[in-house]
Amino acid sequence: MGGPALLRARGLAGADPRGGAPGGDLRGLGPRGARVGGRGASSVLGRLLQARGVRRAECGDTRAGQRERGGVSLPHGAGGALRAPARDRQRANDRVRCGSGLGGAEAVRAVIFDLWETLVDYDQAAGRAFQDRVAERLGRDPDEFAALWLEGRPSRESGTLREYLLGIGVADELVDEVVALRRDSTRILLAPRPGAVETVVELRRRGYRLGLITVCSEDVPDVWGETAFADLFDVTVFSCSVGLRKPDPRIYRLACEELGVEPADALFVGDGANDELAGAERVGMRAVLIHRPDEEPPWDEVREWQGPRITAIPQMLSFLDE
Repeated sequence: MGGPALLRARGLAGADPRGGAPGGDLRGLGPRGARVGGRGASSVLGRLLQARGVRRAECGDTRAGQRERGGVSLPHGAGGALRAPARDRQRANDRVRCGSGLGGAEAVRAVIFDLWETLVDYDQAAGRAFQDRVAERLGRDPDEFAALWLEGRPSRESGTLREYLLGIGVADELVDEVVALRRDSTRILLAPRPGAVETVVELRRRGYRLGLITVCSEDVPDVWGETAFADLFDVTVFSCSVGLRKPDPRIYRLACEELGVEPADALFVGDGANDELAGAERVGMRAVLIHRPDEEPPWDEVREWQGPRITAIPQMLSFLDE
């Protein structure tokens, strides 16, 4: 979205990272002790797709530089296991009850977060500044390049940045420089919203399994280990690594399988881009909308959202206590 991950359709200059049409070929995953991140994809994905009767071709043809494992095409030579060696973590309570805030005393064992406009803000000005800097380096018109960048969102999310940049005519000797600029921009953008880190830490203390599902390009998993979120989640699912994108039901099921919970035991929190809330509900999860205080949600599909909503991540703590 104009920045890391998806570009939202709010106009070319202010394109935001997450509003795209459902579907498309993407890849991504990764955790705290189990990272399905930018450089590794998972045999569990192969099992999941096979279990659902999905053929490899349905996730896109194998690209040059990709490998196959478990019937799944893996990007840019990914060969690592889905999970790093398990870390011994004691949980005070692995099954937490929530009350009326979720429509009854249903068991919630896991909370899965969206990233953009949920845990972090997307700075549209910073996103456009990156585009303009690249346009200047390439000797291209800034507005034309902004339009090209928006149009190329699916390619960036489904392959590597190198492939995308070469595909739009960037000289090979400049590709690494542009990729580095992208990572630098993303590092700045991945600043936690107030209370986000503290809330995730508290949810972990309370015994919840914690996950992340985000639609993004590979710069996000590339710099994830440098962020304040790096070691907070049990599972992180990056679309650019697993070839799936919200609201594809498989991306939610994959996160739940990695967390070791059923969808009915998981809660998804997001701003509603990519039809992500309805997508979560369709697989049996419960969903919570987050939007800015005193503002209506920006996405058409959630403007009439009838489910629970919050306006700040720390509100999840009291919400789960209801």
